[in-house]
Amino acid sequence: MEGGDATLILVGDLFDRGPDGLGAAEVVMRLQEEASAAGGRLMVLLGNHEVLLLSAHVFGRRATTGLGGTFLADWEINGGVSEDLRGLRREHVSWLTDLPAMISPEAS
Repeated sequence: MEGGDATLILVGDLFDRGPDGLGAAEVVMRLQEEASAAGGRLMVLLGNHEVLLLSAHVFGRRATTGLGGTFLADWEINGGVSEDLRGLRREHVSWLTDLPAMISPEAS
């Protein structure tokens, strides 16, 4: 079964305590391309766990007022998986930073 011109919206948190958030993100990235080629759309919203991952990546051990005391520790406390952070590449960061935090009904 194909989606044709359908639109699917994912609400983020691909990196939420799972064993392979990076793998999940790569599947979604591929599915976005496939949906577009088939005339449909797969939209992904930026979840708070993506923000935590990006913050750990960019700011690492800089101090925060969060429970962990650093961006990295805050991410880990919230279920961050070290393999996701180690495997993060430029194309992942670029894709994640381009995700919208919200959409309007007209965009869907």
